[in-house]
Amino acid sequence: MLGIDVGGRFYLDKKLYNKEDLGPLIKSIYSAPGREDFTMYLRAHNEVTYAQVEDAMDVAMKNGVRVMGLIGEQKPGTVSTVAGDAVKTPEN
Repeated sequence: MLGIDVGGRFYLDKKLYNKEDLGPLIKSIYSAPGREDFTMYLRAHNEVTYAQVEDAMDVAMKNGVRVMGLIGEQKPGTVSTVAGDAVKTPEN
């Protein structure tokens, strides 16, 4: 998972990296012999600009990632409208 924090810093699997190091690092991971999964998930702080998200996706896609999935969080106090989502109850 690639993460972007409120300060625009980049994390790969929760470890902080300089933006300049991300491309070569991602390329080394996604070009490893025998790799079959080319999906990467991206989680960005809600105050990060869309341009920063696009930039991160661009770096990933140019270095071997074929599919990007965005991770979001449900707003507290709301109920999911997605069929099959579990409803939290006090006993869960």
